[in-house]
Amino acid sequence: GFLNDVFDQATGLRVVIHEPNRYPNVEHFGMNVESGKMTELAYTPTLWNRSNTPVNPCILSGESFKDLGREFWYTQRECTNKHIQDQVMARCNCIIGLPGFPRPKTPSIALPYCASFTRAYNKTFDDFLNQLNCYVGVLESLTEANCLPRCILTEYETKPSVTYWGATDWQVYWSGKFVNDIEDLSSLIQDRDERAKPLPELRERFGAVKSRLMRYLTQENLTTVGDADGQVEDMVESKNFAYVVLKRKSENLVLKEEKQVLTLNALMSQIGGLCSLTIGLTCAFVVEIVEFFYIYTTRAASKQPASAAGGPADCST
Repeated sequence: GFLNDVFDQATGLRVVIHEPNRYPNVEHFGMNVESGKMTELAYTPTLWNRSNTPVNPCILSGESFKDLGREFWYTQRECTNKHIQDQVMARCNCIIGLPGFPRPKTPSIALPYCASFTRAYNKTFDDFLNQLNCYVGVLESLTEANCLPRCILTEYETKPSVTYWGATDWQVYWSGKFVNDIEDLSSLIQDRDERAKPLPELRERFGAVKSRLMRYLTQENLTTVGDADGQVEDMVESKNFAYVVLKRKSENLVLKEEKQVLTLNALMSQIGGLCSLTIGLTCAFVVEIVEFFYIYTTRAASKQPASAAGGPADCST
């Protein structure tokens, strides 16, 4: 019973490179990043251009969907999973929480996760079993969803490179503090520009961010961590952090395009070649057949008036 816990006890990140505004398929294309190491991800984009044929149809764009309030563009996998999610929500009154299943509504007590039976969602173990059986019944009676693959999509061939990251605890601490303060300062500047008249609370927030930045810039010894009153703060451990570098190998783009191999001209050429090799049919033979039927019909038509003129006469008294 403890095997699942043993396999899930991993420290680090799972990273995936995906198209902008597309739902990330972390389960199938994600890569594990070890904490305490520097991982460089070098990728090469590959553009797929499929042909829309009657046998294998595809679409350029489809209906977008939402997952916990965020909108994503169409993908075939998420379209199929959304079809399953809608039927489970309608019939089982719960939401599938597995990766890759869009959640159009936020889980609540009225509409909880199917795999949850905690007090937070006011569910018991019997409710969990009933919803599990309902979920299995939906999968057994599931109707096929009209979800076609995309004609144009981009994949990223990624090659990871891992090395030792020798950052110390105080470096990680101050890096996080500095980055957070810069992000707060950028958001405050944006809020100030959007308002015609700055509010007093913005000035207070500006002052707080300024004091934190000045503390970082004027600190004599950054190896010790202390707050504004001189009290020592808890220092984070650098081994619990991961350094990820995302880099494109080159500006080149790999294009993989499907083309129609058997065109109409190629089809006629192959039919003519096979007929000439197997039963001796050629274009000249077709012309001779047409000529034969033409001569036959013209001669038959010319004999009919001659037969009528040389027939027996009608005698009358």
